[in-house]
Amino acid sequence: MLITLIAAALLLSPVFAQQPLPVPGLAQRDPLPSFTEEIYADGLSSPTAMAWAPDGRLFIAEKGGDVRVVSAAGVLLPTPFVTLTVDSAGERGLIGIALDPDFANNGYVYLHFTEPADNGNPPRGRINRYTAAGDVSAPGSKQNIVFLDYSSGATNHNGGAIHFGTDGKLYIGVGDTANGANSQSMTTRHGKLLRYNSDGTIPTDNPFYGTATGENRSIWALGLRNPFTFAVHPNTGQIFINDVGPSGGSFEEVNLGAAGANYGWPDFTGPNSDPAYTDPIYSYPHGSSGCTSIAGGAFYVPGSPYYPASYLDDYFFSDYCFDDIWVRDSVTGDVSTFVEDTLGAAPVDLQVGPDGALYYAAYGSGEIIRIAYTAPPSEGELVGNGGFETAIPPGPSTPWQEWKLTAGAKRSCGSPISGTCSLRVKGSVAGAKATQKLYTSGLVAGTTFAFSAMASGKNLAAAPILKLKLVTDAETKKLVLVAPTGTFAATLLSLPAEGIAGTTFLKAKVQIKAPGGSGKLWVDDVSVFADAPDPRLSTWRGG
Repeated sequence: MLITLIAAALLLSPVFAQQPLPVPGLAQRDPLPSFTEEIYADGLSSPTAMAWAPDGRLFIAEKGGDVRVVSAAGVLLPTPFVTLTVDSAGERGLIGIALDPDFANNGYVYLHFTEPADNGNPPRGRINRYTAAGDVSAPGSKQNIVFLDYSSGATNHNGGAIHFGTDGKLYIGVGDTANGANSQSMTTRHGKLLRYNSDGTIPTDNPFYGTATGENRSIWALGLRNPFTFAVHPNTGQIFINDVGPSGGSFEEVNLGAAGANYGWPDFTGPNSDPAYTDPIYSYPHGSSGCTSIAGGAFYVPGSPYYPASYLDDYFFSDYCFDDIWVRDSVTGDVSTFVEDTLGAAPVDLQVGPDGALYYAAYGSGEIIRIAYTAPPSEGELVGNGGFETAIPPGPSTPWQEWKLTAGAKRSCGSPISGTCSLRVKGSVAGAKATQKLYTSGLVAGTTFAFSAMASGKNLAAAPILKLKLVTDAETKKLVLVAPTGTFAATLLSLPAEGIAGTTFLKAKVQIKAPGGSGKLWVDDVSVFADAPDPRLSTWRGG
């Protein structure tokens, strides 16, 4: 495939390239390990959360109300565990799942969902419990555990995640329902992290048990905007809360959970100097587009270590909008890129699997992705089975080119490729990943990308799809071409009339996908051209 980007800009770097503003505390591990992504399960409908059972099954919550089960053998079962009637408008729906700490014996599955309006009452969040009978819920096993406060007219800021702490209590993240005043009010549970007993009663040792009234005694921490996800360290019980910030000069936050803590919303986001509020342990700023949303959340505490020992106890989190996964070092507090531009679209939940690998739920593409570990490539190695040529310029830059397949294998262009194959061009400078920007101006309206390609499909379930993702410091554009005949030839794709916002072009990603697990594509030569490449980065052509 010959892909020519005309009057375009590229950043050949995977180091936090999509971050719209400088990020405090960003670091880089040395040496860099190597990880590959592979599809563990697909065919899902907007997965929002997941939970592993002790026997190796994976329970997955879908926004529309289904709970799906992937067997220990990695097979997505056709029959849902249970189907709930939910209000799925906006960010509502089935948004959280947790298995009882004694699931192996009691089979309890807890679900957080939005109950539809009924009898003149508006929608509200709710926690139900179901008992597993094999791979489905036992008939008549539903128990109402917690009824949350009624929602406002807004369909966003619902929170979502539910997890059991090491104390055996059920923690529930609840958003402010787009009303910031809720977060500081002790007369509503909105904008809070709640703590309940597993039967829905309220623990008497909650921090506000003696001062709040009624169900508000469940409040464990306040001042949160939209704690869509959080995670519990399985050994220490430490809780990290991911709080989504507003657009326009604000921050995404990772907060250290503490009984009675007030994280400051709506008075501030990010670092502050007010002693009444608890600062985040890590935060990063928004771009002007507002396309930033912290998600995920998992401590790397595997039953059987699989990743390098340097990752033990580290905290992984993602950004739903920017398709990145980052990791916070448990010793230094430094945050570095783990996966840039994820294979699956919109990573919303992260969990460590029984095999020690990290898995994420890709809300946008309906997949569960497994991140496998492989030995790091040696200096100057081209990742792939050959077939690539490269001209390494003078200096310490060491580039490589990679085709990433769903099974994690590496193939050269021209080989049969099944599933999704993403071209990634990367640069390395003196042992660390390059961060140079190749261009310093944004893309203007009407910029045309000429795709001259021959990608012939065989035995495809649907037509091949060619995707181009463009990222500036203010905006992300995802442009898609579909080839009904199975072949791309001299195809032109122009940016919309409004162009793409931003002053600095950060990155582009090209992906070609053959829908259907048995589909194959023969991908021809690939060239990526930049008008003014950094002299420390090479240019290449697949051969």
